[in-house]
Amino acid sequence: SDHRCRFNKKCEINEYSRKYCSYCRLQKCWMKNMKVDLIRTENEKRIRKQQQINNSTLKIINNVTVIYPLNLLNNDKSRLSQADWSYLSNMTNTYNQYCLEPSLFVIHQQQQNIITRPFKYRIKLQSFIDLISLDLLSLRTFFRHIPEFHNLSINTKTCLTQRNLRHLTGINAIDYLRTNCAPWQSVDLMVFQYVYGDQLLMVITEALESLRVVLFDPIMIRLLLIILIFSTSLSITSQDSNFEYQSESSLVNSFQIQNYYIKLLWYYMEYRFGEQQAVRMLSIIILHCLHSQNIGYQLDQHFQQRHDLYEMLESIRLTDTA
Repeated sequence: SDHRCRFNKKCEINEYSRKYCSYCRLQKCWMKNMKVDLIRTENEKRIRKQQQINNSTLKIINNVTVIYPLNLLNNDKSRLSQADWSYLSNMTNTYNQYCLEPSLFVIHQQQQNIITRPFKYRIKLQSFIDLISLDLLSLRTFFRHIPEFHNLSINTKTCLTQRNLRHLTGINAIDYLRTNCAPWQSVDLMVFQYVYGDQLLMVITEALESLRVVLFDPIMIRLLLIILIFSTSLSITSQDSNFEYQSESSLVNSFQIQNYYIKLLWYYMEYRFGEQQAVRMLSIIILHCLHSQNIGYQLDQHFQQRHDLYEMLESIRLTDTA
């Protein structure tokens, strides 16, 4: 075998650490009486990986493009107008074209290359920086194609982006949790542990899993992203003095746009789930948003103490202008 252990052949192998050491993983397989003919060749691995990528791509694109029509046979009384339904369809197509599909393309390229990458490359901090940059870029491009956001002044767009964008990456990641094309699969777990620490990483993971249970409808995710980008500021720690709104009217305008999208989200949830269930789900979503702000506070405090990361992440954030 060409496999070698870098840690004295004493690696603990479980569902989380199994990719760290191929040698110890193979030894554990032998101990469990695995048959030699079950080991895939390199060519079989590449073919299987490509099949997984193709299947998951079709799955996620099919999932996010579903627009639920009025069910007139069951006497549904949706408060969504025909124009609202058209807008929801356009919003979904915009997200797919400018956010989801470009990200999937890059992720696929990274996943195809990860098999051939040496271990020391996968644990480089640059892989994490590339992932964050990709996520922020895709979100920023999506918002630029939302008409109400596009028509705002440059100052307002810059302030909204700088104050809110980094807090939306978690919600944007929920789609990927349902697929085999998760962006973080191209980054080793050890990198995330180094960046966040085990305890904070666990808090983030649990929050995403919990929110995924509620935001299982892609249209709800898109609407919530748009609602939150029009917030005055999602940060509860500090206001960035470098990005101040130039007029009160811009804040009022953003508030009115946000109200429109909240109403659109409510009408859609009311149609899909009924009034009582929609009330319960909306309450849970609000609770999760407040919890996300608390996590954002913990992240801000964490990175301010990590001088090796703070300046690098700040440089990425400051490039996220409208």
